[in-house]
Amino acid sequence: MKLKPLHLIVIALTVLLLFGVGYKYGRFTRYNYFAAQWNRVNGKIRLLSYGKKLLVDNQQKIIAERLGFKINTIAGCIIRHSEANGANEYNKVMTEVLNKRLGSHWKARFDKSVDSLFRIDNSVRIYRAVMNEPNVAELIQKNDSLKAVRFQVRIVNPTDTDTTHPNAVLCLNGKDGRYTVIAYYRVNPYNLGVVRIRY
Repeated sequence: MKLKPLHLIVIALTVLLLFGVGYKYGRFTRYNYFAAQWNRVNGKIRLLSYGKKLLVDNQQKIIAERLGFKINTIAGCIIRHSEANGANEYNKVMTEVLNKRLGSHWKARFDKSVDSLFRIDNSVRIYRAVMNEPNVAELIQKNDSLKAVRFQVRIVNPTDTDTTHPNAVLCLNGKDGRYTVIAYYRVNPYNLGVVRIRY
């Protein structure tokens, strides 16, 4: 039986439509809706990330493992449109699984834990940011006559997000182990902006 030209056109259009929809929703990529369903059934719960590397990438992976899932980076800034769509479909399925497992507000708790861990992990960067401030050099020069005293930046309340509270203090350390606070600072751990505050 010979196919009529109209039948050939309908078949060709159907195939093109299926490929177009598959491309748009990432159905022909490694990570897609079907892959997510398969991994869900097999207990492999993970979220996919792509794009620019974030400052909190390492902390996200640590907190995710504590909550019982993984975060996999599948691409950097350069990713095909179909792959991004497939990853987004994959993440939708996995987010539904995590909503059932951890409750609907798990993402807010996750983000808060990531932020707290990032602040703790970046104490050294905060310390250096304070020590590199011009007014710190001035304060040290003013008190330079105290040769027996050592200057130190102490990191306090690293997880506190209230910008009116200090998270670093400049101190004079005495021989007896006591210290005197000279100035209070608030350091943004993400962009390392330093502001001297009254406290």
